[in-house]
Amino acid sequence: PISDLNAETVQYMVNEKIIDLEDIDMLIEKFPDNIEIKPILLDYKPKNFSEKYIEKQENDKFEKELGIKERTLNEWKKIYTLSDDGKNGYIIDSYKGTDTDIIIPNAIKNKKITAIGASAFSTYQERLTDDKKNIRNKITSIVVPDTVKSIGGGAFSGCRNLKSITIPNSVKNIGGHTFSDCSSLTSITIPNSVTSIGSGAFKSCSSLTSITIPNSVTSIREMAFDETPWLGNQPKGSIITGKVLYKYTGDEKNVVIPDSVTSIGNYAFSDCSSLTSITIPNSVTSIG
Repeated sequence: PISDLNAETVQYMVNEKIIDLEDIDMLIEKFPDNIEIKPILLDYKPKNFSEKYIEKQENDKFEKELGIKERTLNEWKKIYTLSDDGKNGYIIDSYKGTDTDIIIPNAIKNKKITAIGASAFSTYQERLTDDKKNIRNKITSIVVPDTVKSIGGGAFSGCRNLKSITIPNSVKNIGGHTFSDCSSLTSITIPNSVTSIGSGAFKSCSSLTSITIPNSVTSIREMAFDETPWLGNQPKGSIITGKVLYKYTGDEKNVVIPDSVTSIGNYAFSDCSSLTSITIPNSVTSIG
């Protein structure tokens, strides 16, 4: 009976890899003399105990846990709701899985994942059960593959434990309210492929202390950083990309806009309750 085995023998049985019949004999010799051994050999196949086989099994399990091991289409549909993008690709419309650290696959059954739909991972998605909402609230990291070209509005809104997200260089736009209420998000790098950031995209990201906005961004809609305490890495806490000042988030009373700026965006100085004066250079030709 297994209850008669001592701890040392059980530990040996757990840790050792049985490779061939000689090893089985060695294992039997490890048992105490007072234990009766009755070996039963069922469908013995040496390859099933080889180092390469064990390594492959472990790698397969690791890859499947990462989401990069090939699954059947039905298995994927238990994790994501998918729709055709009309160009032989898939759009992720909804996340149905249970993982909290997510690596989105770049393809499912030879069809590339080309977009993340509106509210796909959001806790605010319509008709979302409490169980699914709780799971999404626990998501801590997401890696987006480089096949994705667009991220829909509100895609990750309300994921309050999301701390890390990787956006690839393939994404061209970030929709409105994409990351709103992601209160644990501390930093994000927007790749230089992105040209537009939607309204309220980072609204209420209360932990956001670092964000990189490339010069490729030519449009930032109003309230993109509303209720976000980020002071930015631009002069005097302003969000400036290229030649456009999109938002002033500092608390200076007297603001001097640098003469590199040619345009001031919509709502750029809204809610600046401490502001007493602004100096606008001759270079500015339009004010939103």
